[in-house]
Amino acid sequence: MEKMMMANGLEAAFMGIGRQFNKYLAVYSEPEVIAVFVTQGMSPDEAVEFYEFNTVGAYVGEGTPLFLRPMNLEEVDEELELEGTNEQYVWTGGVK
Repeated sequence: MEKMMMANGLEAAFMGIGRQFNKYLAVYSEPEVIAVFVTQGMSPDEAVEFYEFNTVGAYVGEGTPLFLRPMNLEEVDEELELEGTNEQYVWTGGVK
């Protein structure tokens, strides 16, 4: 099993651990990550661009952290339309 990777310098945005099968992944808050970059001197636009390209856009192996953008199901539908995916999400497991 790959080791869980942590995002260096983003401790203030750490939310906890996500699980997928036997994999454990560090989970960070997207808004808080961007806020960290702003406190480091970036403008909000620079922080978003840096986040998109260098943080969430960086794959460093199976233990790559997850970055969570909090939203409700209506916002998920809007996000998928904005991205032009036209894909539906599928309900699995959970509570009946």
